[in-house]
Amino acid sequence: MAQIQDIPSRWICDDRSQLSKTKNNSDSLFLNLPVETVLIIHSFLPASSQLCLLTTCRGIKVLLEYRNRTVPYSRLTLEQKREYKTFVIRQFPNAWLDEKTLRFREFQEEDLYPQPQGPPVGVQTGWNYPDLWRFAAGALLIRHRHVRMSLIYHRLEKKTRQQMSFLKSLLEPYHTDFSPGCHIHPSEKSGVVGHFESHPKLVSGRYLLFNKWTFTNPLRGGTVGLHKLRYFGVCEHQAMSELDWRAFVVRRGWGEEFGVRTHLYLRMWQPSRLNEELIICVHEAFKNPGRQVDGLCPYCLTEYSICKTTKRMQMRVWRDLGTEDSCWSPVWQTHLGKVDPQGLSRGDDCLEIRSRYGDTGVEG
Repeated sequence: MAQIQDIPSRWICDDRSQLSKTKNNSDSLFLNLPVETVLIIHSFLPASSQLCLLTTCRGIKVLLEYRNRTVPYSRLTLEQKREYKTFVIRQFPNAWLDEKTLRFREFQEEDLYPQPQGPPVGVQTGWNYPDLWRFAAGALLIRHRHVRMSLIYHRLEKKTRQQMSFLKSLLEPYHTDFSPGCHIHPSEKSGVVGHFESHPKLVSGRYLLFNKWTFTNPLRGGTVGLHKLRYFGVCEHQAMSELDWRAFVVRRGWGEEFGVRTHLYLRMWQPSRLNEELIICVHEAFKNPGRQVDGLCPYCLTEYSICKTTKRMQMRVWRDLGTEDSCWSPVWQTHLGKVDPQGLSRGDDCLEIRSRYGDTGVEG
């Protein structure tokens, strides 16, 4: 069983708690500051950081308790508790933070993402309907703990045999065939079928992910039409169907040009509008067969490239899932579908993430 540790009992400094195991360091500049200076610095820290400071060493603990400067854990706001535990967990390379309970959990084999052993179909072992929807839409299937543990294990200079095994599993590429819409097994599908592959890569302390979707029609004279792709996407924000494209064409006043009738249901159709970046790229790719069309999502760190020919359409996607920081960081939360342009800093270069990722090692 995975071990659950209650942080208040281990780290909150009351009569029964343990002190931080950090040793006193006479060479520490901070610990050699005058007492009044330490207290002034302490007064400017947020409550979560004040609590972290309390656990650094016995001298600091005695000083702050004597001056009545301690902050009870119970008085922290939810956000402050998250900040505090995010700081503390950095000292435990084998632990991840449960988002709901705010407790540490020892990372074990059961916490690895089990790669399904078959195509994404409702009756297939290892797939459930929420995961099928996320797969079709291009959303993430991994959890933040997989990002965190991959980066932590990667930077450890000395790894145990178990840590090396976990790291290998966490960075294992994934391949599968699928049918658009994930309604039937691809081997039973007549017409357009798909192949998906995913390749994680750790670069400069960040977790990058390269995904490739390839739609083909092996039938003689078969084509890859938009209506045959059903619902597809590259991230939580950029996902679409043929109906989204039709509504987009009508909004732009191009209905007559592309033979799209402006039915009442199309005028009433109100998509999220967040996905227009992908719709525009797909539109350009279908207008210019064989040409690579690049784009990015304005709402998360995702870049993509689309190329369409008569019998094939390929989407290549590069994603930056961030560092081992909190699962409440803007980078991770926007990958889950949140829209926080103020908290997420990114430019308009749709080649930036892929340049950091480098060679994909994948043909096509």
